[in-house]
Amino acid sequence: MEKKAEIIKEEDHAIPRETYKKAGWLNRRSWFWVGKFLRVGYRRQLCENDLLQLEDKFTVESELKTFEAIWTEELKKPFPSLLSAFTRQFKGRLAFCVFCNCCTAFTQIAAPLLLRAILAYLDDDQAPQSQGYALALLFGILPVLGGFCSQTSQQGGYMLGMGIRSVVSAIMYQKSFKLSNSARGLRSVGEIQNLMAFDGKSLGDSAPLLPALFSSPVLIIAILTLLGTILGPSMLLGVAIMLISIPITGIGFGIIAKKRKEQSKYVDRRLKLLSQMLQGVRLLKYYTWEKHFASQVQTERDNELRELRASKLAGAVIGFAIVGTPLLVTVSTFGLYTTLGNTLTAEVAFPSLLLFSSLVLPLAFLPVCLANYITMSIACGRLTSFYMSEERGAWPPALKDANTPESVIVSMKDAHFHWSEKEGMKGFEKE
Repeated sequence: MEKKAEIIKEEDHAIPRETYKKAGWLNRRSWFWVGKFLRVGYRRQLCENDLLQLEDKFTVESELKTFEAIWTEELKKPFPSLLSAFTRQFKGRLAFCVFCNCCTAFTQIAAPLLLRAILAYLDDDQAPQSQGYALALLFGILPVLGGFCSQTSQQGGYMLGMGIRSVVSAIMYQKSFKLSNSARGLRSVGEIQNLMAFDGKSLGDSAPLLPALFSSPVLIIAILTLLGTILGPSMLLGVAIMLISIPITGIGFGIIAKKRKEQSKYVDRRLKLLSQMLQGVRLLKYYTWEKHFASQVQTERDNELRELRASKLAGAVIGFAIVGTPLLVTVSTFGLYTTLGNTLTAEVAFPSLLLFSSLVLPLAFLPVCLANYITMSIACGRLTSFYMSEERGAWPPALKDANTPESVIVSMKDAHFHWSEKEGMKGFEKE
């Protein structure tokens, strides 16, 4: 017998709009609230009505209201900046993400210390058995705690990026309608679209890595301190190698910042040229100027690709330094440790290797975070320049004459009119 298809109505499996809004802190961090989405999505296709309500503080209206209040105070400074305004607005979320990142770093540091304690416990025949159970329990809890803190920091970082991007999209959209005629003439439609799409997106994509910019140096210093306590003076050679690698990465990041700034200029010029071509496409076809303008667009594109290639080459050099530095530090430190007459035992080698492996991630993240911060600074500078552009005055303009009725918009008294050019006066000369 053929089975009849079951008809599932949307209202029979509706998702409450306040599911996320009413979810607790642990429910959000553990993602239990997503289970309702998965169950309903398995039974029917999700629709627009299934979108959940955000908290009031995460809505665009609330974010924009907070930004406008901060920007009013920012305008009182000699040099207002969007980067400073965003820092003041989102400093609470950023501090929470940094705290979670530091907790994750604490679990990474504690793991080698526990491993060293376990190795010492195995060498001690008189140690109590309860100590072994406690060490094993802590060794199992630390990864879970570290993963929970890392996931919380990542979730907060992505929400931070979405908040910044929503504010940027809103203020740029509003500003584009308030530009005066003189300010609008200085910027093409393509350049404004590039600011809203490229620069706004770069801010949202770079924000999740900001917490690592503050926690990575703390983690690096803590790991080097622990390695110094385990390996002694031999660690100074590794520190010297790291100090030598810092100027190399610094020069590389300087080149990247310079090339990205030049690339942005070529992108704006190319988009401005393309916008002019599209607006005057009839004249372009009429005078057969296609090859001339195509060569100009290609020239700007070649310049853009040249700057992009130089930026990528500098990034490759930095990546090689990031990957090679921890390996060089490990080999040189262990070599000097044995050369000084010390014995490389398991209690020294395994915790040191674990610390060296933990050192790779912050050393890799720190340059990337610096590059993202440079990108954010450049994007904020371009957006600030656009946001500080002149705006058109309010209409209708306020009448200063108290005797003029409020209903009158334009008032003229004893006015004289004449043509702006002499040619326009032909036929009207006085006899």
